[in-house]
This record gives sequence, structure tokens and C-alpha cells, in this order.
Amino acid sequence: MWVDLCTIDGDLNAEPGEDLEQCLTLAQEKGLDGLVVVLDSSGAEDAENLALFERPELRLFAAQSVDCQGVRWIVVPPEPSGLRERAGSLEWELEDLERCVDEGWAVILTQPFEDGPREDVFRIRGVHGVEVATGSENLLQRELALEAALALGVTAIAGARCNREKLGSSGVLFLHPPANQQELVRGIKCNEVYVVRRGAPPEASGVAEESRGRRRPPRKRARRKKSD
Repeated sequence: MWVDLCTIDGDLNAEPGEDLEQCLTLAQEKGLDGLVVVLDSSGAEDAENLALFERPELRLFAAQSVDCQGVRWIVVPPEPSGLRERAGSLEWELEDLERCVDEGWAVILTQPFEDGPREDVFRIRGVHGVEVATGSENLLQRELALEAALALGVTAIAGARCNREKLGSSGVLFLHPPANQQELVRGIKCNEVYVVRRGAPPEASGVAEESRGRRRPPRKRARRKKSD
């Protein structure tokens, strides 16, 4: 099951807005099986309405984009209603992410090397996935992100997100097609996906494991002081 990421701005009302309508049409034209719709703080309030917009052979899943401590994250709840309960703010505190992890959400670090190399990414703990490709990153950014996913032992994630022209050119291939949000979250957390790019063979995602068990909340590992 090929799933891509698509970022949508604004509310989700009884009818899909022009932005979402365009994404759904493009996804079908590209032959995608599913779309993770990444909402902003306002759209998250109506995440449960996504089920109304599903099309034949195109399954929709809900996620939200948030900022926390200068880092952009995508959070994926086991149920769309979870986004409504936490909607209203783009800026999150570390405690908000910790609470999501405790409640079984999948937490994904997005484009960590967009502004250049940084060592702190390799010290982050509690994350379930690292976004390695959106179609707009350069080769160095993609390789560093993949290296971070491998070093952390987490799932590598790919998707177009804001780049409409790249929708359907990359994404993730689920080994076990998720039928609902819970199965989507499980597939991300248990690394049951491959990174795929159109015209290229699937790439192994992170370090495959049968089960990762319970994760610690996101935190940065403190550096040890050098002994005299």
C-alpha cells in the first residue's frame, strides 16, 4: 500500500476545500492507495471529517504538524479524534509530545537537516520516525536524514507534504496495508514500511524489528563532561 503525505491549511468543513480537493484528485491520478493529511492547528479540530472525503481505493489518515523547541514534528494519533482534543496551538511544549507518546501516538521528526548539518538530531530519543525525503531536499539532506533514522533505529518516512508537484513521486510502502489510524500508527512505530520513490526500487526503512515496545518520551541526551 503506497501512502504519501500531504499538508493542508485551514479548516475541514462539510465539503473539502480547494486545497484538499486538489490533493485528492492528484493522489488518484498518481495511483496512490492512501494519503496522510497533515493538518494545521485549525484543521485539526475537524480531523474526524476526513472520513467523509475518502474516495474509492483512496484511504485517508489524519496527522498534525507542530513546532516544539525549534523543531518541526508530525504527530499521528491512534484515532482522528485525538487531534481535536489537542487542537488550537501550533507551538507545543515538550510535555505535550511526551503525553502523546504515552498515549500511543506516532511522533515523526520532519526535515531535520533542512538548514544544514546538526549533531543534536542524533541525540533525540522517543521519536518513532524521521522524514528523509519530500522531493524538494538535496542529496546531502536526504542522506543525513537517512543516517539519523538508521542511527536512532527508527522508521524512515517520505512524502511530498507541501510540494504538490511532487505528490505521488515518493512516499512509504506499508508491508501490511493499514485499514485505520491504529494500524497506520502501528506500522510507523514497528517500522513495517519501505521508503519508495517512483522509478526506483523500495529502500529499507530504518532497522526492522518485530516490536519496539514502549518508547521513552522525546528528549535530548545530555553531553557528558570530560574528566580532567
